[in-house]
Parts: sequence; C-alpha cells; structure tokens
Amino acid sequence: MGSNFPLQFNTIPYPIWRRKLPFGLNNLIQPLAKRYLAAEADLNPPTTPIAMADYLARWKLLPNMEMHTVIDVLTHHTINLEMTQPAEVKPPVQSTSNAKVRLPAQWEPIETILLVWPAIYPPLWEQHAQMVEAITPVSTATVLVTHSMWAKA
Repeated sequence: MGSNFPLQFNTIPYPIWRRKLPFGLNNLIQPLAKRYLAAEADLNPPTTPIAMADYLARWKLLPNMEMHTVIDVLTHHTINLEMTQPAEVKPPVQSTSNAKVRLPAQWEPIETILLVWPAIYPPLWEQHAQMVEAITPVSTATVLVTHSMWAKA
C-alpha cells in the first residue's frame, strides 16, 4: 500500500475521521474511529475533571495513578493559562509579493518555542512531554491547547 492509499494505520497528522473518503467509507470509519481512536474527544472534548480522567484512563496516560487522585488534581489544582481569544477579531494583514520574512539564525536567542499539544493523539503525549522537558532548560516552551481542560491534563 502506497502513501496515497486512503486508509493508513500509522499516526497521521490529520485525523482520518475528518477526511472525506470515497465510496461511503466515512460511514464505516466513524464508528471505528470513535471506538479505537480519539475521534470522540476531537468532536466533543472533555470539559469536566471526570470526563478528562476517563479519557486519561482510557488511553493509559497516567497508569500509576488512582482515578480519585486524578479527579482531585484536575478539580483543585490551578495552572497558569493565557487565553488567546481577543475581544474583537482583527482583519488579516494583507501580504504583498515583495513582503520580506526574516527567519532567525539557529544561534540567535529565541524568546519562546510554541508547541501544539497532540490532545487527540494519545500515543504522542510522551514524545511531546520529552520535547517540552528538553526545551525548558534553554528556552521557554509555550504549549498550545484547544481547551483549558487539556491544559490541566
């Protein structure tokens, strides 16, 4: 099977349940994606500590913790969150063909590194945690999430 085959079984950067597949395959994929992948969390993200604890338990992301401890931590511990929804949406900046973009050189200091957390890809959580751990001694790592409950997880 080549890379153009519509069904792939490795971790892909775009969720298969969002793809428009031929021959009515979407009707077949949706129930499988909800059962075996994180499609349900993508469509309806966990918004309560109990729902998040269930998600973490389902994907074995905290294997050595008791459920009541996870729920307690998600309920009572606060974290520093910066919300990015502006009061008013600014219009996009118009680009021109002669606009220049400057990329910093690798030896220049970087103020922060943005990392998007793979919330709907539980197998990648450990890898991303290792990246944050490697970045933090030398720079600030800003982790982007789509919902505040993902940040608590």
